[in-house]
Amino acid sequence: MTPFGDVTQPYRDVEAFDRDHAVALSSKDGLSQIYRTADGGTTWRVVFSSPLFFDCMAFFDHKRGLAVADSVDGRFPVMATSDGGRTWLPTPVESQPVAMPGEAARATGTCLTTFGRHDVWFGTWDPADNGRVLHSADSGRTWTASTTQLPGGDTHEGVSTLAFRDRRTGIASGGTVATNGDSGAVNVTANGGKSWTSAKPPAGVRIGVAWVPDRRETVVAVGRTGTDISTDGGRTWRLIDHTSLFAVNCARNGPCWAVGQSGKAAKLWIH
Repeated sequence: MTPFGDVTQPYRDVEAFDRDHAVALSSKDGLSQIYRTADGGTTWRVVFSSPLFFDCMAFFDHKRGLAVADSVDGRFPVMATSDGGRTWLPTPVESQPVAMPGEAARATGTCLTTFGRHDVWFGTWDPADNGRVLHSADSGRTWTASTTQLPGGDTHEGVSTLAFRDRRTGIASGGTVATNGDSGAVNVTANGGKSWTSAKPPAGVRIGVAWVPDRRETVVAVGRTGTDISTDGGRTWRLIDHTSLFAVNCARNGPCWAVGQSGKAAKLWIH
């Protein structure tokens, strides 16, 4: 049985390397697990289990990747793999990102993102302050932090999702969730996340963002209330669909794929 056969299990992230190999992250209170398949999803094997709550994972290449959990004792626990997800080991405690009191992450699967062989960014939610972005330029051995303009607290998302086009150009998305309607918020950076500026927000909270590889300034953002597109690097947005979707990825010279609740999947061609 594939891990996705259990619809009660909250799956946070999946990373595919080719037609046969992929890893999937599931997390709920008291148990996080990473599954791996080597036969295209016909069978899956648990390769990692933890009582901590892991929010997201990301890979530099088909071998090297990281997974990050909510903070414990003032640090964000980080697990690393160097063999395509077969085995996972904790990084040294002194190299794990320092957390503010109560700081955590949104378990969107895309709160952690990479570019190239060494750069990785991690977005957070803070109960008393704006969300932060933690950046490592050495594959997670050392980290620096910057504060965004995306608020945290009870009704705010902090940094729900991150996406980088290159080492300098990135987007962080969050917003406000309220009973009378969501309110989206986006920050952009042009210096690798050292500083962030507010952009015109999308039509609602967007918890998945992806750059379109062959269209340099085009970005797609998805969320519970629909999909927005930007053609100027995330500075302005246009609502194009009302379908509820949670994650998106765009292929080079191909479509964007998005997924949502109850097995929903969608394909977007950009002309």
